This record gives sequence, C-alpha cells and structure tokens, in this order.
Amino acid sequence: MDVRDDTGVLVLGAGGHGKSVLGILLTLGRRVVGLLDDAQGTWGRRVLGVPVLGPLDALREHPACDVAHGLGDNRLRRELVERFPAARWLTVIDPGARVDPSARVGAGTSVFFGAFLGPDAVAGAHAIVSVHSMVGHDAVLGDFVQVAPGVQVGGGARIEAEAMLGLGSAVCPGVRIGARCTLGAGAVALHDLPEDCLAVGVPARPRPASLPEPSSAAPAR
Repeated sequence: MDVRDDTGVLVLGAGGHGKSVLGILLTLGRRVVGLLDDAQGTWGRRVLGVPVLGPLDALREHPACDVAHGLGDNRLRRELVERFPAARWLTVIDPGARVDPSARVGAGTSVFFGAFLGPDAVAGAHAIVSVHSMVGHDAVLGDFVQVAPGVQVGGGARIEAEAMLGLGSAVCPGVRIGARCTLGAGAVALHDLPEDCLAVGVPARPRPASLPEPSSAAPAR
C-alpha cells in the first residue's frame, strides 16, 4: 500500500528510527495521529511535535489509520506484521530518493533520502533502505531486510529475508547474503554468505558465534 492522503497515520516505534520515518511522513504532508511504543517512559511525550499515544496494542483502537513501521529491528517488524494481520501497512518513500520506474517496493517498506533503487531492483515487504544507500539493477532485497546508511548492493545480488547490512558495507554483484545474516559495518561481501551468521571484514568472513557482535552492526531502534 502506497502512502495516501485521505487518512491519518500511526507510526509503530518512538525511537530514533521511528523519528526518521515520522520525518518523511511530515515532509510528505501526511496527518500523523501519533506514535505507539511499548516503552512506558515514552507515553505522553512528543516526537517532532507528534504525541506518543501508548503501547503498540493501542493500534487496535485505530482500525481506520494507515500504519508505518518505526522499528529498525528486523525480527520485531516481522512479529508486528504477524501480530496485526489487518494493519494497513504503508510504503514510505522520501521524495529525495531515486526509485527507477521498473523497480518494485513492497508494502511496509521505507526508502530514505538519497537512496537509489536501480532498474528491475526489488525491495521486499517491510524492509528498510536507508539514507544514501544503493541497490543496483536486478538486485533483490527480501522481506524484513535492513540496508543501513551508505550500503552498496551490486547488480543482481540477493539479500534474503531479515538480513542486516551494516553501515557502509558492500555486497558485490551477484552475491547472495543468507537469511538473517548480519554483514558488519564496513564489511565487503565478495562471496556468498550463509544464513544466520555474522560476517565482518574485507573480504567478509563469518565470525565465530562465541564472539560478541560489534555495536556498529546493531539494527536501528
């Protein structure tokens, strides 16, 4: 569902990522009713002048509203889609992004300022394509993928569901990144990476599971 102008919007998540999505909606002139967040300390506060109304379950009280993802964590976005199957998920695209007419962007996906999606590129549902990131021709981002700021995804690459590409990382043309894999900040994937791994370095290699994840690979809140 694309952003429409005929109804109010709720943003799920009142942290930094939610604020960023809210900023796009306000730029687009949308009427944002409020934000929802399970962190009780946020209730009653305002984010960019918009109130935090209460917990995520309050979404059920606003069935007529469109809904925008404001949580960066891939797993949490998936859980929200499962939790609220009737939600009217928005596709939110910053007017400063460049999406080729042949590219496809799924429901619930956010595309930020300066991002580029090339010819026949696909961004699946409920994904994040962050500021100044590039998704080359024929590349595919699966559902619930997060592409952090400054990421480069080469033509024909395939990023499978719930994968996370860290700040400034790169995926070479035709390379496959497995589902739920995290590519650390600044890493370069020259070859395919398996599912459920953390890969760092140049070239990117899976890291032993016993080592802590670098904070730079953490998803947006």
